[in-house]
Amino acid sequence: MLSGLMICGRCGLRMVAQYNNNASVGPLLVHSHGACDYAEPICQTLKAAPVDALVTRLVLQALEPAALETSVRAASDLAREREALERQWQHRLERARYEAERTRRQYDAVEPENRLVARTLERQWE
Repeated sequence: MLSGLMICGRCGLRMVAQYNNNASVGPLLVHSHGACDYAEPICQTLKAAPVDALVTRLVLQALEPAALETSVRAASDLAREREALERQWQHRLERARYEAERTRRQYDAVEPENRLVARTLERQWE
């Protein structure tokens, strides 16, 4: 993550990541420009894992307010969606009550002699 961004504290030049096959050591941050270009000794070497962990913690710490704001916005959006869904269900329930009441009124208005109409209305009512 920091390759090419880290600056050597001794000479002020950029450090690079160096990977090796030794898993116990892990990647290193090395300032070896002088060693490569001019056969000078390596200025300094750091293990990358502690530096990477620190940078990760600092980046997450910096992003925390944005994540919190995003979470609050998402919760607000969910609440609005929930309210809209609740209104939709209330409208459906109101419509179903209206239909049931209308069918009951029609059923009550049918004369008992006219059973065919009464049976049809009973099915609608149920």
